[in-house]
Amino acid sequence: MRRILIGVITAVVIVGLLLLMRMSQPKGAAATLSPLQYSVARAHYGNLTVSVTGSGTVQAGQSLDVGAQQSGTVTSVPVTVGGRVQAGQVLADVADDGALEGNVQSALTQLAADRASLAQLTPVPPTEDAITAQEKRVAADAAVVARDQANIGDLTVTAPISGQVAVVDVTAGQVVAQGTELFEIVQPQAVEIQTSVPEIDLPNIYTGEGVQVWTQDQGTMQAAVSQIGLISSGQNRQGSLYPVTLTLENPPSGLRQGMQATANFTEFYLTEPGTVTFTNPETLVAQVSGTVAALPIQAGQSVTAGETLLTLENQGLTVQLVSDQAQQAADISQLQQMLHPTAPDAAEVASLKQRIASDEAAIGRARQALGQLDITSPIAGVVTAVNVQEGSLVAPGAGTPAFTIEAPNSLQVLVPISEISIAQVEIGQSVSVTADALPGETLGGKVAEIAPAGVTSQGVATFNVTVDVPHPGALRAGMSADVSIRVASLRHVLLVPNESLTGYGKQATVEVVTHGAPKLRHVVMGLSNEVSTEILSGLKSGQEVVTSQASSGTLPFGSSSSSSSSGGN
Repeated sequence: MRRILIGVITAVVIVGLLLLMRMSQPKGAAATLSPLQYSVARAHYGNLTVSVTGSGTVQAGQSLDVGAQQSGTVTSVPVTVGGRVQAGQVLADVADDGALEGNVQSALTQLAADRASLAQLTPVPPTEDAITAQEKRVAADAAVVARDQANIGDLTVTAPISGQVAVVDVTAGQVVAQGTELFEIVQPQAVEIQTSVPEIDLPNIYTGEGVQVWTQDQGTMQAAVSQIGLISSGQNRQGSLYPVTLTLENPPSGLRQGMQATANFTEFYLTEPGTVTFTNPETLVAQVSGTVAALPIQAGQSVTAGETLLTLENQGLTVQLVSDQAQQAADISQLQQMLHPTAPDAAEVASLKQRIASDEAAIGRARQALGQLDITSPIAGVVTAVNVQEGSLVAPGAGTPAFTIEAPNSLQVLVPISEISIAQVEIGQSVSVTADALPGETLGGKVAEIAPAGVTSQGVATFNVTVDVPHPGALRAGMSADVSIRVASLRHVLLVPNESLTGYGKQATVEVVTHGAPKLRHVVMGLSNEVSTEILSGLKSGQEVVTSQASSGTLPFGSSSSSSSSGGN
């Protein structure tokens, strides 16, 4: 205890002496900073170059725009920017919008009709069996066409009864399959109360018994027991519960499905809770598949029997009907020719044969066009641009080309840049390119492409940046190369060494030497490279900032920083 007391007294004496020395200095004199305590540098105006660096692989870079040969809708894009493709490889799967397939079907139908017409000119008497078989085909055609027409009629959904739409299960634009529930229609006057009675009270319940029903919205109403369940619906302290259905007398229009009610069996003073339900709701389902095109009806709306509730679209049904009607017409025509044969006309035969040849050529062209739907690469190379996605509409010569393929005739460097630095990279920025295979040589380049999507590995996302090298010299595809992308070049900005800063952005601080002593000061940082940082506010040129401790003297700080990375890959 004595040693501690002596130590405290000694410390107090030392502090007192220091204060006395400071007070004895002239007013306004700066305290002397020991050169062994701090290393300092002066804030000054200079130039700052900031770069993003990375390493990548040299590859071919000649670009070829690839577009659609036929109109359609893109269903998938199996390639991405930076991916290599072979000649003939599919770049985008494209679905027909109906026109091309319709052309094929139309040409086939025309060919069938012309062949049938030519066959009718052949004077070969048909047999009875042949006539009977043709009549069966015509009857079958009629049944198929009737089915097609019925399916098209089912695209318009109407109300089977008058009532109120309780539930709408679909939305405009939705694709529905056959059997999908569309609506539920109820009749507001056809309501009943569902309650339950303990088994001990069940002997007192009988069909037709009068019951008072009360709801919060409608008050007291008269009802009668219409049905008593045979199977228990639950338990309470009085034993099993059995469902009882109550039919209301002249139910008011304000009752709604799910309202809570109270049933008073007045004959023996029994009160049980219940629920309002609709009697025999009508559920409508889709008879055919299609897309909901018009939906004029909303839940809660009153409808009358036969009123249109919604309209479906299914282009395939219309195409099928046209095809089946054409087949029906051809079979009917053939049957008529079989029943009433005529001598062929030579000129007509020649004309039909010419038409059939034209039909076959049209079928070939239509099928060729259908086969050209998918967009394929005409050359082997690298995908440098993807301008379509699933759902895109494409057409020959329309707007921006769907893809750009880089052929192995010029050179580029594909370099991954981290997600931290990619925001600083822009197309057109200058790039310095070096390669270990070309020591001492620096090539110029520019940023040509930036991948729209990153690649994640071990939780870190990188984005492929394509650098054009217009004058590659001895650089070859397949070599590894280092790139330095100049993302910023500032002139005459206030700079300090990086080691003088603590914190980041608007929260950064420096220690400014004031009257020989360091004082903490908040500053606002700008851009940085590996040597220097731009100061936007908080400092003036010439002010000294502390860079480190346990050094000697004031260190000079250059007027211009060197080019380096501030967060490169």
